[in-house]
Amino acid sequence: MLLQIDHSVVELFNSNQDTERDRISLGNLALAQFEGSHRIFAKRDELKYLLQLPFLSPQHKAALTRAYQSVSQTGTLIYKVQTYGRVVASVLEIPESTTENDQRIITFPLQWFDRTERIQPSVLLGEHLSDTEVYWLMGEVGALLATGGYLAIKADQWPGGGGASAAVLAHLAGLGKLCLCIADSDKASPTGSIGGTARALQQFSNTTEFPLIELAATTGRDLENALPDSFYISRYSNHPKHSKISQLLGRLTDLEEYDIRSHIDIEKGLALYDIWKCPTHAAERIFWIDKLDTLLSAQGHSRDDFQCLTPECCFHEKRHECECVVVEGNTSNILDDFTALYPRKSPHTLKTTLDDSVRGEWERLGLIVASWCCADDRVRI
Repeated sequence: MLLQIDHSVVELFNSNQDTERDRISLGNLALAQFEGSHRIFAKRDELKYLLQLPFLSPQHKAALTRAYQSVSQTGTLIYKVQTYGRVVASVLEIPESTTENDQRIITFPLQWFDRTERIQPSVLLGEHLSDTEVYWLMGEVGALLATGGYLAIKADQWPGGGGASAAVLAHLAGLGKLCLCIADSDKASPTGSIGGTARALQQFSNTTEFPLIELAATTGRDLENALPDSFYISRYSNHPKHSKISQLLGRLTDLEEYDIRSHIDIEKGLALYDIWKCPTHAAERIFWIDKLDTLLSAQGHSRDDFQCLTPECCFHEKRHECECVVVEGNTSNILDDFTALYPRKSPHTLKTTLDDSVRGEWERLGLIVASWCCADDRVRI
């Protein structure tokens, strides 16, 4: 995270009223920059003053020197990130979260950093480690899209285990960890309901009660929906079963049917049973009935190819019994395949693979990741 050292911290040391705990805390903040766990920012003259403090070690001074040399770049960045930290000399005991000009600012008392565990990288919590790996890539590319420049990402990746994510997040909250938690929305339509995992996480959405936690969810159904068409074609175009849905995703992008592409279940596909099982007035049912002809046409089908085009015709009680499969799913380990094809290499290269259907999501989620996991390269001395 970008941590801005407030002028009050400089005034504290200038007044000679600092304590041993204050000195330890400032040293730890410098250590966060030195190790590349977070990124420090202050005004040039204030960093120049702090560099003269006699209790700082060579490591601390090297880190503050790095911050001093990066003031121009970081000074611009602070206006582009969604969230950053502000370190103040204060009697506050715990961090507080506020919003200023659409930015979330977490105010940290200087002495809160009196333990080195407090300067460890932010936790990036996803449902599985394959998710967090993709979110990491999104952070690097999202920073390029939103800020125009490369931004180092550093995070401790934690798996939530799907439905257990809320329990894991409760544990992290109890430890006082900075944590960004991202879940699949599981929304089967743009105005549909979020799934159980995302719903369970909402108990941590109060930033006043949980100032160190940020929740986010995919706009579309799953993270797989946010992967670019070029990946699906490159990886599955010759697959005997999975090539069909890969080609469909590209066609939907060409047709600018982004809502269909974003909310289709890529893993399970779509059967008419999925539509008819929804309550009559459910948003999901209304959406897919409205989009059915487009979906069929994009695959060269028509309504004549299916029997159960009204709920009265469907007598199946279980999904696997349904023979009216509109879209064949892809049961591969898609996220693992993606990170294998696009490992942590140049985010500039990965950015060029994004198509119009997913670019906005990469910028949105990527900027959130970049804001919470903003770091720097480790200082070498």
